[in-house]
Amino acid sequence: FSPKYRLVGVENLPEGACVIAGNHCQMYGPIATELYTPGPHKTWCIGEMMHKEEVADYAYQDFWSGKPRYIRWFFRLFSHMITPLAVLIFNQADTIPVYHDARGVTTFKETVKCLCNDEKVAIFPECYDEHNNIVHEFQEGFVDVAKLYWRKTKQELFKKGYIAGKSSHSRGSTIDLTLLDMKSGKELDMGSPFDFFSEVSHPDYKGITEEQYSNRMVLRDLMLQNGFVPIDCEWWHFTLEDEPYPDTYFEFPVVRK
Repeated sequence: FSPKYRLVGVENLPEGACVIAGNHCQMYGPIATELYTPGPHKTWCIGEMMHKEEVADYAYQDFWSGKPRYIRWFFRLFSHMITPLAVLIFNQADTIPVYHDARGVTTFKETVKCLCNDEKVAIFPECYDEHNNIVHEFQEGFVDVAKLYWRKTKQELFKKGYIAGKSSHSRGSTIDLTLLDMKSGKELDMGSPFDFFSEVSHPDYKGITEEQYSNRMVLRDLMLQNGFVPIDCEWWHFTLEDEPYPDTYFEFPVVRK
């Protein structure tokens, strides 16, 4: 009953434990993650969909309460009809129940336990505010939750320079980019994907092919020639040397008109 999905970017997933932050609309995100994510993993699932006494009210409110008034009676009935199936599916799947009440500590404990067992955990931290008709905004404090899960790793990443306490991107003068082949329209091979937090992503890393290293140096030279400064741990990251707002971190929504 679920649409068929194609998982893109699997090759970028690290070995072992990691947190995959997904953004989905209603119930299909966790279902697709459960079906298509490779290797040992657990998927966040709203806890109310796992308890028969809570499924009907939650499903109606979350999925169908916005339907036209004249047909809501059907979806209220349908919410009760799907209860046994929902309880069966979500309890048999490799899921972690997510709660937004006092039971939330259970979610945290189960997630950390899975990560310690070298499993991947797909989490869905969106709220009800839509970004568009498919993707929702992330909840405030989501990053703090991720830090809680990965406290040791996050601190290590901060020290290694991959993640900044305040992102230079928010100053409006930093860009992540790559090079394209103008004939094929495809990205040049840089030896690692974007945001791959590893020594392999260091611009001067020599454990890649000559062509990959050359591509990095071409990008680096072009950016230097045009007034941008690289960093030593991400080949894709450059900051304008003469920043107009070096001490200002902007926070506002960006929309395409």
